[in-house]
Amino acid sequence: MKSRGWDDPLLPDPIQQAWKAWENELHDLSLIQLPRCYSTLPSNQIASRELHIFCDASESAYGSVAYLRMESDKGVVHTSFIMARSRVAPKRQISIPRLELCAALTGAQLCKLLQNELTHPLTNIVLWSDSTTILSWLHSLSCRYKAFVANRVTEILELTDPSSWRYIPSVQNPADDITRGKTLVDLAKPAHRWRQGPTFLKFPPHEWPKNLMPRPASPDPELRKPLFCGLTQVDDCILPDPSSFKSWSELQSATKELLQKHREDPCDASSVQILLLRQAQQQSFPSEYQCLKEEKPIEPQSCLITLSPEFNEETGLIVVGGKLRRVEDIEPGMVHPIVLDPKHPLSHLIIKDCDEKLFHPGPERVFS
Repeated sequence: MKSRGWDDPLLPDPIQQAWKAWENELHDLSLIQLPRCYSTLPSNQIASRELHIFCDASESAYGSVAYLRMESDKGVVHTSFIMARSRVAPKRQISIPRLELCAALTGAQLCKLLQNELTHPLTNIVLWSDSTTILSWLHSLSCRYKAFVANRVTEILELTDPSSWRYIPSVQNPADDITRGKTLVDLAKPAHRWRQGPTFLKFPPHEWPKNLMPRPASPDPELRKPLFCGLTQVDDCILPDPSSFKSWSELQSATKELLQKHREDPCDASSVQILLLRQAQQQSFPSEYQCLKEEKPIEPQSCLITLSPEFNEETGLIVVGGKLRRVEDIEPGMVHPIVLDPKHPLSHLIIKDCDEKLFHPGPERVFS
């Protein structure tokens, strides 16, 4: 339909007729009367007060309506209209489930408002919707859905408990009158459900509409597309396991042979040793290695803290820090010894190799 201005004198006949019908109906406003008192039951005889809120939506409008259900200690039930809220559906096309969700949100907001404003305590709160899709959303994790649904589901669950939501067939839902519209003459009838709520509220809870277990729609267009986030960590190279070898020289030879199969440039003995030592440190001290590499302090409870460890940028190895660097005429390897875990298999092979080369001189000579 072509958009029209408020001062446009050339309105189509259907619009003029609709306006005239609405204007004539204004005279029927005097027929609408609602009692100020919610109940004729004596206060000292009321055993329970329940708040019932019904929600519904259509392509034209959405909203919610609230009723107070009071039951006396003798089983007499009285229901009364409290208030209602309605909204015109947005011009941009929105799916019916999304509009139903907007209606549920108005119901949740209405529930919170009435909880704060009603002076008498409520023994029970029930919110009703004729959309099984909405009920399934409210019983799921909001993060599973797209932003429109997720944000509104989160807000509804902040205001209400998911267990307080129930299913109602559309034909029994008084909020359906919000979305379809009723004339003032219809609403003025004393027995109209808009004034007192659906008839089943007069009966015990076991005679209310059966509460359907919500099942998610399949497929649900509001679900976020699954996104896999993974971290693949690849070592510089796959080196042999030191625990599989009997000597340090065998491990170096096997490592050199393996590297030459995957590299075009030749590998010298020093490069092989550094790679094996680096792998051992990364396995024994993963967090310390990463911190020192990024020039961050290590944890105070680390087993390396007393060694004042440093990271050698040239070799990529953790070495011992301290005051030995100030001593002159000392070999670099003695100033900053390489740190190894004594329990690592590589450490065992190196100690064994030194012991054999020195013809088993004893622990003091080997470790010196």
